[in-house]
Amino acid sequence: MSIQPNQFVMKTSNTDPNIGHLLQLKLHWAKNLPKADVIGTIDPYATISVPLKPHGNLKFTTPCFDNNPNPVWNFPVFCDEMDISRNVTIEIWDKDSFSKNDRVCTVEIPLNMLSTPIVKQEYTLTCLEKFKPLNSSMPSTICVSMGIALSFQSLVGRLKQIRSDVIVNQMKKTLYIPLFDRNVKSGYFNTYLKVSLLKQIKVSIVDCNEDNSTYQNIGHFEVSGELQYVPQSNMFQPLSVSAKPTKSTKIKVKKYTYPKHEMNFEIYNSYTLKKSIKVYKNLSFVTLILGNSKVVEKKLMNEITQLHGWTGTLGYEQAKKTLKNVICDDHSKSVYMIEKNYFVKNDWDSDNCDQKVGLLEPYRAEGLYIEILHEKKNHYTWDFLNVPKQLSNVYYGLTAEVSDLPYPVYHSDLKIKLFQRSNPSQFHLLDICPLL
Repeated sequence: MSIQPNQFVMKTSNTDPNIGHLLQLKLHWAKNLPKADVIGTIDPYATISVPLKPHGNLKFTTPCFDNNPNPVWNFPVFCDEMDISRNVTIEIWDKDSFSKNDRVCTVEIPLNMLSTPIVKQEYTLTCLEKFKPLNSSMPSTICVSMGIALSFQSLVGRLKQIRSDVIVNQMKKTLYIPLFDRNVKSGYFNTYLKVSLLKQIKVSIVDCNEDNSTYQNIGHFEVSGELQYVPQSNMFQPLSVSAKPTKSTKIKVKKYTYPKHEMNFEIYNSYTLKKSIKVYKNLSFVTLILGNSKVVEKKLMNEITQLHGWTGTLGYEQAKKTLKNVICDDHSKSVYMIEKNYFVKNDWDSDNCDQKVGLLEPYRAEGLYIEILHEKKNHYTWDFLNVPKQLSNVYYGLTAEVSDLPYPVYHSDLKIKLFQRSNPSQFHLLDICPLL
């Protein structure tokens, strides 16, 4: 693959006032607000005014809490195409039932200082006119997290200067970036990185190649860690595994018998990172893995369960006594039927059925993938474990699960496939889509 690390990287200043930006903000709480009512303390709500380009403001209003000088809002704000040369204004108001609401406190937060996001930072409020903090020995404060990033329009404009092959859906704020370099004719033909930039970033691999019975492209993402605020240094830094390991990476896999039409694409398979990412986060911790894979085993689930002695309908206690080569978990009422490369899990502890298969070690390291599909569902979820889990005397590092199947569930309706990946390619997300 010709896309090499840092080939497309272009460093930009997030605080350039001449381009559009978006803002992601959360107003967490306020403390020690002034007494504003004759009876009780204060019935507070907050307004957040965000400056827009080229002019004007967009105002957001939190819920109101009765008689609470220490409200906890955790109120999210998202705004596109804002003007970072001006300030965000946050005002605290007291709601009155029989008179005009009172503006009690205010603070202005400059946006041009946000080259690095802030996380749960306290700001001192300026109390207006007759109002004073409830506890006169302490100030009135609010707690805010926020960060900025290039707006979608600014991102598209700059990205097209670097990559002319990017396809844009303006209405849905989505980019499609080919994973095939036409200049040197290498990579993965008809396969794209899909990036949706709404209130969060969603990333997917979309495969527009029709499956055949033997081969298909298989892709997934690896998440090594995220950026965490370090108060002592007033900076962000990548987390080490020892500090805060990412336990697993979940991928939602969708497979279409008939192609899904999206823009001018016909999509047959998609692989989506289930966890959304805040728009202001550095995405250097996300890696894309893609490779051509061959089907090495394909079975209906009932073929496997019958080999373990399953006949008819079995309850958990009966399955424990009847089935061969299984591991039983009395706590979760689950039975794991052990095959050479994987297990098949059955459980009896929920109102609906979740069917799971798990790839045993060391087969994941050898490039195997596993899939489970129900004939009436076109999707399942992969869970890539950073540290393999122990199940009695075996370990597993990857599971595939199809969830929320209504009873009765027939094993003959579930199909299990095992794939062998060959010559995988690895990309850092920022190498494919810089400026995110």
